Amino acid sequence: MENRGVRDVLMLVRDGPKEPPTAVNDVWPRTVIRTCVVHLLQNIFRYAGRQDRQEMAENLKPICTPQAGAAAIERFAKFREE
Repeated sequence: MENRGVRDVLMLVRDGPKEPPTAVNDVWPRTVIRTCVVHLLQNIFRYAGRQDRQEMAENLKPICTPQAGAAAIERFAKFREE
């Protein structure tokens, strides 16, 4: 991956077996590995109050839908502001 410009991976979301790939942590030791996006979102909602979860879900939906990288980064920045 480094030959393609990847210097560090902070989070890897993947489907597959429950055991994490050890090769990822050998190359990028700080990487957090999540099994799927659904579980990632469930963990995010734990930090929000119940009254804020619906609005938060609506704001996260555009970020989690397939799109170009620049658009996702822009939408995430907007989410952080809100």
